[in-house]
Amino acid sequence: ILAQRWIHDLVGWEKQSLGEQEGVFGRTKADSTRLDKQPDHSHLAHVELRQGATADASKPKRDEIARRSTPYAFHDGTVGLYFMAFCRAQAPFRERLRAMYAADGGVRDKLTDFSNPASGSFYFAPSVETLDSSLA
Repeated sequence: ILAQRWIHDLVGWEKQSLGEQEGVFGRTKADSTRLDKQPDHSHLAHVELRQGATADASKPKRDEIARRSTPYAFHDGTVGLYFMAFCRAQAPFRERLRAMYAADGGVRDKLTDFSNPASGSFYFAPSVETLDSSLA
């Protein structure tokens, strides 16, 4: 499990045009339709892992994760997102995070211009089968 708290710069975000905002995510704002051509800096271009080039919609997806998130606002005006992701292994989380920050070269995810992690942790959650086997 990956658990994170992100802080958003909504003032900076709102200065972007609709087209720029959609390019940052790689999806339309109105109905969340995936853009046919992903900008190199889009969030989808960094976190949608595919066989071969990441974000190449013609290739099959790999290392899928399940994710849940909820927005928050603090009394001091801080706003952001609580994010949790689940996967069978930690490596797909690390690959996505490295890609978002261009740790191995390439273009950084433009979403990180407007949203940055304030905290994050990895957790291990054993399978039901593993838990059941410990009762035997």
